Amino acid sequence: MDNRSYRALFTDMPELKTDRLTIRKMELDDVNDMYSYTSLGEVCKFLLWTPHYNVESTRGYIEMVRRSYRRGEVADWAISLDSEHRMIGTIGFSNVDTENNSVEIGYVLNPSYWGKGYAREALTRVVEVAFTNLLVHRAQLRIMDGNVRSENVALACGFKKEGSLRDMLLVKGQYRTINMYSLLSDDYFSL
Repeated sequence: MDNRSYRALFTDMPELKTDRLTIRKMELDDVNDMYSYTSLGEVCKFLLWTPHYNVESTRGYIEMVRRSYRRGEVADWAISLDSEHRMIGTIGFSNVDTENNSVEIGYVLNPSYWGKGYAREALTRVVEVAFTNLLVHRAQLRIMDGNVRSENVALACGFKKEGSLRDMLLVKGQYRTINMYSLLSDDYFSL
C-alpha cells in the first residue's frame, strides 16, 4: 500500500453505505449517542479502555478523533443506523502498517444493537475498503479471549483464527489472552 493512498483516505474519510448503515465521520452531535454505550461496563469488558465517566470525556474523545481526521491520521468512523438516524458504534483501522501492507481493524457497538448483524455489515464494508481502496494484503483483528460475539462476527466475515497469544496484555490489572484473526487478499477475492 502506498503512503499517499492511505493518507488520502484518512484526510478525506469517505462516507460508506450499506443496506442499513452509514459509516461516516464522527460529529460532535454524536456525543450523547456515543456516551450511551461507552459509559457501560459490559461494552468495555473486552476492550482496553474503561467506561467513559461523563459526557465530557466522550466529547473529548470525539474532538481528538476529529483532529486526527484533519491531520490525515488513522481514526474511527461512526456507525450510524439509517432507520434511527443515530450513532450506534464505531469501526476503523486501529493500525495501518504500510511497510507490510496490512491493517488492523477494531469495532465496538452499542449493546442495544447486538445480535442484529450490524457489526458484520459494518466490518464487511470496511474490509472492502481495505482490500479495494488501500490494496492491502492482510487485514487482522485482535480479539480478547472470551469475546465470543466478536469472534462470531470475524468468522462470519471470512476471517480465520490464526492462534492465541497467551496473557499478551495486562488489561485493567488482569493478564488477557488475545486471539488473532486474519483475512488475506487471496481469501477476500475468493469469497
